[in-house]
Amino acid sequence: MIHYANLIGALGYILVKELEDVEPIRPVLPFLRELGVEIPRELERLKSEYADIFIINIPPYESAFTSQANRLWDAAAIEVWGHYKEAGFQPDLAKARALAPDHVGLELLFLSILLERGLRDMADEFLSMHILRWVPQLYAAVELNYPKSFYAKVVKAALDLSIEAYREL
Repeated sequence: MIHYANLIGALGYILVKELEDVEPIRPVLPFLRELGVEIPRELERLKSEYADIFIINIPPYESAFTSQANRLWDAAAIEVWGHYKEAGFQPDLAKARALAPDHVGLELLFLSILLERGLRDMADEFLSMHILRWVPQLYAAVELNYPKSFYAKVVKAALDLSIEAYREL
């Protein structure tokens, strides 16, 4: 599970905000390449791509995909926040530039912590109640609108690894 934890954590790091520095994920770059995620040398291009996809067009929040009112900080965000508190995970939303705790990057970072700590039951529950409930829709939206984008590959890798981790729990 540690291998999944590291990879899912790296993907969460990439998705939580515009990628500015690859150093924190350098150890897993070869494994990300195997998943089809090649970090381009020019990170400036990724900043505008990230903004176009996730800030302007496709909100990367669970509540945006699961709320009947289609708004942030709905029931899903509150549930996710509860999971974080239960496990002692306290993300800095401002530092992550996230508007709510149910941001895909934060959810993946949280999952990586659960897997790293060996909290299999909590990871299983979080995957089934949250990540696997909405990330397929996020991937479909990104793939439909930005099929050749770097972030379509990242979301696909995150979804695939989440499914694999769930099967092994």
